[in-house]
Amino acid sequence: MAETVQYEFPVSSSKEKSSSTIPDNQELENKGAVEGPETDLPEVLGEKTPARFTIDKYYKDDDLGKEIIKNKYLAPWETNPYDMWKRIAKAMASVEKDVDIWYKRFFSILEDFRFVPGGRIMHGAGRDDITTTLNNCYVVGIKDDSIKSIYNTIQDEAITYKYGGGCGHDLSILRPSGSAIGGTGGESCGPVGFMNLFSENTNTIAQHGRRGANMQTIRVDHPDVRNFVGIKRNDVDMVKYSNISVLLTHAFMKAVEDGTTFDLTWGGKVYDTIDACELWGEIVAAAHTSAEPGIIFWETMQDYHNAEYCSPLVSTNPCGEQPLPDGGCCNLGSLNLDRFVDENGHFMTDTFRDTVAIATRFMDNVVEYNVDRHALNIQKENAMNDRRVGLGLLGLGDMFIRMGISYDSDKALEVADEICSLMRDTAYETSVDLAQEKGAFPNYQWDGFSKSKFVEELNDELKQSIENNGIRNATLLTVPPTGSGAIVARVTSGIEPVFQTSYFRRVKQNEGYGNTFKEFKVYHPTVHQIFGDDENLPDYVVTAHDIDPYFRVKMQGVIQKYIDTSISSTVNLPADTDKETVADIYMTAYKAGLKGITVYRESSREGILISENQKAKDSGGEAPETDAVNAGATRTSARRRVGELRPRVRPGETRGVTKRIRTGEGSLYITINEDEKGLCEVFTTIGKAGGNAAAQSEAISRLISLALRSGIDAVDVVKQLKGISGPNPTWENGQLILSTPDAIGKALESYLYERPVEAEDTPEQVTKTRFTMIEGPQKPETANYNPRTMTTCPDCGSDIFHENGCVTCPSCGFSKCE
Repeated sequence: MAETVQYEFPVSSSKEKSSSTIPDNQELENKGAVEGPETDLPEVLGEKTPARFTIDKYYKDDDLGKEIIKNKYLAPWETNPYDMWKRIAKAMASVEKDVDIWYKRFFSILEDFRFVPGGRIMHGAGRDDITTTLNNCYVVGIKDDSIKSIYNTIQDEAITYKYGGGCGHDLSILRPSGSAIGGTGGESCGPVGFMNLFSENTNTIAQHGRRGANMQTIRVDHPDVRNFVGIKRNDVDMVKYSNISVLLTHAFMKAVEDGTTFDLTWGGKVYDTIDACELWGEIVAAAHTSAEPGIIFWETMQDYHNAEYCSPLVSTNPCGEQPLPDGGCCNLGSLNLDRFVDENGHFMTDTFRDTVAIATRFMDNVVEYNVDRHALNIQKENAMNDRRVGLGLLGLGDMFIRMGISYDSDKALEVADEICSLMRDTAYETSVDLAQEKGAFPNYQWDGFSKSKFVEELNDELKQSIENNGIRNATLLTVPPTGSGAIVARVTSGIEPVFQTSYFRRVKQNEGYGNTFKEFKVYHPTVHQIFGDDENLPDYVVTAHDIDPYFRVKMQGVIQKYIDTSISSTVNLPADTDKETVADIYMTAYKAGLKGITVYRESSREGILISENQKAKDSGGEAPETDAVNAGATRTSARRRVGELRPRVRPGETRGVTKRIRTGEGSLYITINEDEKGLCEVFTTIGKAGGNAAAQSEAISRLISLALRSGIDAVDVVKQLKGISGPNPTWENGQLILSTPDAIGKALESYLYERPVEAEDTPEQVTKTRFTMIEGPQKPETANYNPRTMTTCPDCGSDIFHENGCVTCPSCGFSKCE
């Protein structure tokens, strides 16, 4: 079908190049590049598992990978990844006429994670005890501008979450705020007024321990777009369980570039004419400050959508890589590029091409296998009528290391271009072959399909073949987030570079008393395998923060040419990146043909809440203080021992209280003890042992205890702690808790002024704080689960990685947006 093409790739250990010629049109049965598995594929799980695929041998000292696959993907009766690969292969082969042949072929690409199906597939395929969807991505449209449609959408999304899917919806169909509501005499709150309802709905429904994932979008020309853009800047607790993105149009981007005005319209009426650059500046400022809203180049998505003629796009899935129609859905799977580099640094093109072909058929079979697992009838109908699949990539960063190529080099761009071109052509050729064998997708019409700019850019022979034979799948290619999948496959996520060559992991020890931890240095698997450690690495090993952000845009642009949907990827920026740079990256991405882009500026959440102290400093004034602390600061406590540099000995018995307070990192338990000389120690517990939050709170409490036993006035300690801002502030009984240190300071202050009044105390010194401890039943945790704004792991409190459009915790394996 396609012309014979020769690909040349560099060798990491020498200057020689290898060439592989891909044959023109051979039957899969006669190809030897992808051989069957090394064993006889026993029907009884657990028998004859090769030693290298037992869980201890496969993961060796990779405790995180071992923990994730056991907790998230292995069925209760499975003991290793080999068992899982067999289960998945059998499930997808079950829809074929010749089950045995396709069982072996599907297993051959699953073995050693050469092909990594989406997490829903790894978790649920082939299990009678799980009947929820194998699809990650859905869009649920708001049908019309009515309260009934809004609540129907909320209900439909809740049901979809229950079945395990993530949802996106667009708010642009709703009338602007202030519009008249017919028959009531009232005015509409506009689309922004309903955003928190959708957000809380997402948080409420969980399935197999997974919270729902949600995307809310609005067109840039909607009259309420400014309210939408600023909703999270005004109140950090608003819409905290949804991603939000603005759908940008060609007209808006041109107005920004030309510095002209832009109309905000709805229902054919112009509501306002604004300076396009001002709105652009607001969008950029919000993204710079809080990583939201995301931006989606909406009309670029529509221009390159193969099925716009029959299934027009409405919004995107939560990560933005799948633009979908109302009821649209897609299953996901990724080719592990790391596994296609041989021991000499050569890229194995024949093996890759054959794997793409088998994986395309595998993904099409998921559509069939999953047909009765959708939550809604409209989802089932769209799945069968469009037959969308999302074949993507992961391990790009590892592949470059094995080939001796620096991620941020022109050679890397050239290699990525050649590989992705091969993937696109092979996937489309296979889908045409499937159409001849099984039939084209029911909505297929060449006149409409051919209008897609993506189809226009296919080679003439392939376009002619599609016109003559049809095609099995409306869309075929994407780059999804692969957080947990990348961990169990032990490679980089999606098209990301290596995030870090190593990190430290703390593990609690059983011996001794109290919290004792041992710290381990953990290396990125490929770095560890090739180099042993990350000392004196060659120059071609680069990490995410080493790479110029504009080069990341360039790499994404090269890959986007060969992806018919979109790409989930994160461009990491240093904390001191200014707004102008973010704006320029966005404009560069638009001109490069990207369909969307995510940037994450380190510490970007810290600027959301500005304390009264900071406001005062910015205005040149003095920071205000509470009456209680201000009064206490004017006296020297009788307990203070001026000049004493060593702490007094802790007595064998103390007295005190333990109370609880909610923080953005979870519930904080604080114990405050006194001895005969006064306050002497503070203990705190928060989050999971070994987590970042637990470690930091323990350090703070130790230092407080040291200060108190050294004669430092507790009031001075309170002054140092209160007002410290953190990434996840939360409200507690009418008072804002800015961070864990702020909570400790306020708890200590509350304790000080709740004690019995002493004779020498003045009325000002016993003024009660308005802060109240939690004494009743604990309410559900309000940890931050938004992947765009998350800075610490909500499960264990450790620092997390932002990559591939999602977040991953290197300590406990938590991931969001897979």
